[in-house]
Amino acid sequence: MSLDPAAELRQLFDLWFHAIDERDVSFVDRHFHAEFHDIDFDAVVRASQGRLFQDSRIEVPDRSVYRAMFAALPPGTTGDHDVRAFDVRPLGEGSSALVTGVYYARLEIPGVPKIEKTLRFLSVWEQSLAGWKLLAHQTVALPGA
Repeated sequence: MSLDPAAELRQLFDLWFHAIDERDVSFVDRHFHAEFHDIDFDAVVRASQGRLFQDSRIEVPDRSVYRAMFAALPPGTTGDHDVRAFDVRPLGEGSSALVTGVYYARLEIPGVPKIEKTLRFLSVWEQSLAGWKLLAHQTVALPGA
């Protein structure tokens, strides 16, 4: 018995965040749509470029940023995510979904002050024969968070 799309995507998000926390690039790669596009908050790109404390939004046209980010983080780096709000809205015939929510993220890099942010996210997922694939993703830090 398969899960309904909302339950399936929620489960996938938990696995996705676990893969990011564990730097499991293969899991992340398997769930990217071929046309993946990321407009992400500053941490992903800044971490990949070694610029952890400059606040700017940068458009990331492909998934290579995740490989660069994982490679740039030194041994001993830890992080976790806690999803605090999650909503799924089917699009079209239900083969796509808009997923929105809020999560808390923590990143600890040896020798660097702990990074903690509460973020709002929006992503678009498309269902294929191979399962749900992430088509677009955006996160922004909540004011004062």
